[in-house]
Amino acid sequence: MKLTTLLTIFALIFCSQAYAFKTMQFRPAPDVLVTLSLRDNILVFETEYNGNTGRDEVELEPTTDTPFHLSIDDYNADSYQDFSIWHLDEGNGVHTIHRVFLYQPQRATFRETFPECGDLFLNMQVMATEKGRFLRSTYFAEI
Repeated sequence: MKLTTLLTIFALIFCSQAYAFKTMQFRPAPDVLVTLSLRDNILVFETEYNGNTGRDEVELEPTTDTPFHLSIDDYNADSYQDFSIWHLDEGNGVHTIHRVFLYQPQRATFRETFPECGDLFLNMQVMATEKGRFLRSTYFAEI
């Protein structure tokens, strides 16, 4: 097999993994169906609720070559399922970078939430205490 053919096959496989189209469905509440779709760097969430449909789009980090992942959890302990979309950092690939979207039952849609410092959660953890649940993000400081 020629080297150019092997390089072409490798490029097609790499590009299809980095920008793979993904779809996931879940129910944030019993009577609500959400379809999350990911194509290139656009996240689309479509909501079906009582015969009505809603659609929102969010542009994701345009410079990442690492694949995106979707996680479903009740991040704010309100008994509704929320979601986060995350990817590994492009340095050593050891840090996770999250964007978190909380379900808003009044409007049957999602609102993005942010850490106290910055606009993305780094190595996010869901912490449970006597006072409730909260999201913890890593911060680095120069010393």
